[in-house]
Amino acid sequence: MSVFLGWMPDENARRELGILRDGLRDALPAGVVRHQWRTPAQWHATLRYLGEDVDDVLLDAVRAMMPALAGTHAACDVVVEQAQYWPGARVLVAALSTPTPLRQLHADLEHAMRELGFGPEKRALKPHVTLAHL
Repeated sequence: MSVFLGWMPDENARRELGILRDGLRDALPAGVVRHQWRTPAQWHATLRYLGEDVDDVLLDAVRAMMPALAGTHAACDVVVEQAQYWPGARVLVAALSTPTPLRQLHADLEHAMRELGFGPEKRALKPHVTLAHL
């Protein structure tokens, strides 16, 4: 099972993402989305991938430190910038803005995860919500 730290869209963001998804559904020819559209309950933006089958003790350490780390960051507005097709992954995504507070949270998460013993993040921050797998 994939383990990650992520951002879950609030009601307003889910509404905005739903409008984008519905517009894409209406615009795409029938049969383009062969697998499935993601449901709002599945929508998230990964901020830090931790790996597959992470040790329970390590997960407990992550859970224990998250409230303190999250408490040092104010809420920020994340905006859907555009819909994108990523051919390598064969997904339709909603690309999100990366305001300074989100970049700082990402950097702090990276630092905290490295202190807990996780290896360095292999990918740059590219916040997005996967809307469909093609």
